[in-house]
Amino acid sequence: MHTRFASSEEVEIFQNEGRTIARLLHPHIIRVFDFDVEHDIPFMVMDYAPNGTLRKRHPRGMRLPLPTIISYVQQVGGALQYAHDQQLVHRDVKPENMLLGRSDEVLLSDFGTAMAAQTTGYQTSLQEVIGTLAYMAPEHLEGKARPASDQYALAVVVYEWLSGEVPFRGIGTQVAIQHTITPPPPLHEKVPGISPQVEQVVMRALTKDHHQRFPRVQDFADALARAGQVEQAFYSAPTVATAMNVPSDPATVPTVEAPVMEVQPQRATSAPNTAMKPSPLARDTVPPEVAYAPPPAPAPVRPVMQAASPPAQPLPTVYQQAPQRHSGGVAVVILLLLLVVVLVGGISWFVVQRNSGTFSHNGTTSAVTSTQATIPDVAGFYSGRLLNTTANISATMTLTIEQNRGHIQGSFKVGPPLHGNNPYEGFVNAADHIQFTVRRFQGNAPLFFWGSVQADGSLAGRYCSLDNNDQCSPNAGGAGTWHVAKQ
Repeated sequence: MHTRFASSEEVEIFQNEGRTIARLLHPHIIRVFDFDVEHDIPFMVMDYAPNGTLRKRHPRGMRLPLPTIISYVQQVGGALQYAHDQQLVHRDVKPENMLLGRSDEVLLSDFGTAMAAQTTGYQTSLQEVIGTLAYMAPEHLEGKARPASDQYALAVVVYEWLSGEVPFRGIGTQVAIQHTITPPPPLHEKVPGISPQVEQVVMRALTKDHHQRFPRVQDFADALARAGQVEQAFYSAPTVATAMNVPSDPATVPTVEAPVMEVQPQRATSAPNTAMKPSPLARDTVPPEVAYAPPPAPAPVRPVMQAASPPAQPLPTVYQQAPQRHSGGVAVVILLLLLVVVLVGGISWFVVQRNSGTFSHNGTTSAVTSTQATIPDVAGFYSGRLLNTTANISATMTLTIEQNRGHIQGSFKVGPPLHGNNPYEGFVNAADHIQFTVRRFQGNAPLFFWGSVQADGSLAGRYCSLDNNDQCSPNAGGAGTWHVAKQ
């Protein structure tokens, strides 16, 4: 585990959390046999999975069939739900952490990330962002991981398995910004044959607001399985026609007059039995307006039936005049309805325009400026120190920040014994969170910084080096903490 504890209190918390993880007994969670701390560095002893990871089994860019995806999600979803019931959030759900056991069963691993995160108070602070950016939920990027964050990460994995790529790509800060504000590209644009039910399930689990996702990760897994069954019913089930029986002998074909009266009721009653059943997702995961419903059966044609019956007696004169009075009444009702629609529409337009900020005392709009004012102003020149905890090296650090609403850019510089002087780009949001990525410097890896605006206006947080997959990696370079104050 690539972390180091700074106090005996953190060691004690780690050992308590380790006991919790060691008690996780689930058929799809890798067993933890032992754990301890040696020279302030935590370690864990886990079971051996001989068949590698799902990333190795299915390399990047490979598309998987839906039944295979559903099987994987059922196993991982069950493991995550079990962990959530034990008050434990995984925080690093990705194919690399899904191992394959001796019988090719999926084993969720790397709960050490969750243990280290809870030990260092990650749930309440942005001082530790752990995991892979490509799979991290918006609230996880803000340091507020919760069970719904694991659901989001699993949905990103499903998106990748279906389309061959993750929904958001780029360097660290770019991916973080997309997770926070950019909707994922629709799946049907990347997978033209995907059913609407499957796409809606995945997109619901990928919503930015964690309240709008499924209540539990197991609900997401079950909804995906039901959507897969609907897709098989639509595209895989054989077509059976039983509504009409056409005689093979033309001489036995019925005539027009009487048989027509018998065929029409048969079609009206047999159509519902042969039509496709509505999606079971219509109740809980798919809006009713998009759930499949069979077309209404045609009603019996009454003029044909009356033509075959005896002639009716002439109607009284009063019935022949009734349509004229009825049409006049309908016209009056239509005119009244149109008048009501116009009045209601005009009132609604006025209310909407007034509430949206179109009208004000001076005739200008002020709603937008009030929203923009919530983003902190961080433009300026900052100086402070950077601590490389990997090599235990401290150096001076300066930032020049140019700000355009939530977007920031400028120059980053670090002094001896470290070296670096490069441009960066990132963002700051209304929650006082700041993130930016420093470009490569003389062949060195890019640096990803994240943190928050402090009460005194200074900026502080952590940083890491990014590997070729834009992931924080100790093999790519140093990592540590930083703190700068405005000059």
